Amino acid sequence: IPMAAIGRVEVLKDGAAATYGSDAIGGVVNFITKEHLRGVDVGVDYKGIEDSDGDYSASGAFGWGGDRVSGLFAAGYQHRSELLVKDRDWAAKSYFENPQGGYSAAGNPSTFVPLVGATPAGLLRDPQCANLGGVPTLSGTTPVCRWQYTLFDALTEEEDRWQVYADVNYDLTDSTTFHVEALYAETEIPIYRTSPSYAALQAPSSIATGGTSPVAGRFFVPRTHPAWDSFVASNPGVFPATSTGALIVANRPFALGGNPFFGYGSSEGPRNYDGTRVSASLNGEISERLGWDVGVTYMEENASREGRDTVVNRYQLALRGLGGPGCNVAANTPGANGCFFYSPFSNAIPRNAVTGQQNATFNSAFSNENRQLIDWMFPVVSTDQTTDILVADAVLNGVTGLKLGGGELAWAMGAQYRDNHYETHYSDLNNYAVTPCVNSISTGIVGPGACTPAQLAAPTGGLMFLGGAFDSDLDGDVYAVFGELSIPLTESFQAQLAVRYEDYGGETGASTDPKLSLRWQLTDALALRGSVGTTFRGPLLTDINDASVTSLQDIRGTFRAIRTFGNPSLEPEQATTFNV
Repeated sequence: IPMAAIGRVEVLKDGAAATYGSDAIGGVVNFITKEHLRGVDVGVDYKGIEDSDGDYSASGAFGWGGDRVSGLFAAGYQHRSELLVKDRDWAAKSYFENPQGGYSAAGNPSTFVPLVGATPAGLLRDPQCANLGGVPTLSGTTPVCRWQYTLFDALTEEEDRWQVYADVNYDLTDSTTFHVEALYAETEIPIYRTSPSYAALQAPSSIATGGTSPVAGRFFVPRTHPAWDSFVASNPGVFPATSTGALIVANRPFALGGNPFFGYGSSEGPRNYDGTRVSASLNGEISERLGWDVGVTYMEENASREGRDTVVNRYQLALRGLGGPGCNVAANTPGANGCFFYSPFSNAIPRNAVTGQQNATFNSAFSNENRQLIDWMFPVVSTDQTTDILVADAVLNGVTGLKLGGGELAWAMGAQYRDNHYETHYSDLNNYAVTPCVNSISTGIVGPGACTPAQLAAPTGGLMFLGGAFDSDLDGDVYAVFGELSIPLTESFQAQLAVRYEDYGGETGASTDPKLSLRWQLTDALALRGSVGTTFRGPLLTDINDASVTSLQDIRGTFRAIRTFGNPSLEPEQATTFNV
């Protein structure tokens, strides 16, 4: 809502489910727009922030009205500038000061297992780890090169927000008023920064290794890789002279040196959000003692997110020199005829992307600056979500004619209907219906044809880290009735009773929630309030449907893509709340 449109904010701090329904467990915040503005109201502000271009905003409102009609138009704009993690000392602590502060053992420089034939010849960390600003340490018994991936993040992203609001009130008769309002809001984040690339949490298949690796389930770089000899020459004794190749563990394609596709910096992707809300209502009086109110509201929110992740088997093919969109893998011409190598060695990294620390062993002949290769190996994936809700309600209110010490008993009763809709669409690379397993991309077979029954039963997709999900299209209805009674026992002591019944249908069922509130005005400056009631929170559509939602969870220090499935038998959360 544009700031210039807000007249006041009302905060109900205790449980309000009996009045407002699901989710009003801790209370509600009501934004009341200006009703009596006549003329123009404009405001601007600017806030300077060190290491940032500052934040600024502008808003304005125009109100007008006559005897029977009035209206309000308002617009707002806010800009927040980017502030990087590396620009704040408290967010960029060393590993030994704060080992939990965004450090990962899966890095680049990486850890290798040289192979002599099929025999592993130990575990070794890339010798240039410390020289490039990494932290040589152990993960269990495995030597790793830790690095702080959060230094590539932003504390606040560059963000632009726009809002437009308008309403009109029209007295149809002396006792009937029509109200209509519309709101549109949009948020644009042109650059959302993340790690240069993500950790390798999936392994390549035999299709990608092509039988060249004697050890299954690991990324493998062959001895014939063109950067091998240069790497060994800069780091004498790093691999046994009889090595036939090396496995790569605790790794990712890009880390300390940044991502060459983005100028040796963070990986970037835009995010956009918009919402539209339209509401119309009629209210009036049947008599002096009886009033009514009917209304309908529709709101839609859209979210669009883009990012990048490494395709598992494409990464392995590039390690063999068979990378790139124009490479004919079957022809097996590593590094030729449209096929390219990706180098996993530290001599492909020119410098530390954050500190600028130079790499003395860098060899530009093996740098990973082929944008065509990176775009193929580290492609864009996207998610688009739409949530919309339609609400229709009708309320009767009035007074009973029964008088107590503080006045007449007043009442209200009504009904409400809510129709919820949730829809998600994924791009092909993170859509399990299109890419169920790592082989789906390597073979060119779209859908389940490239995957085993076990992979189809528990799809993990073809991406290295982010995972994926299935498209979803969910609907749900909620019916509610409610009532309230205001009891002015005396001029200084009032009570209020409320009850609400909501029916979610299906196995979720229904919930009935009463509430009693008391208020005692002891003096002009002192009042006592208290309430007791039950509250509830109904499940989301994704909570009660078979569709899954994928999120990243930290499991024993490593992020994993976790799929969470809904449960049709899930009941509303319920609680009894007391407030004094």
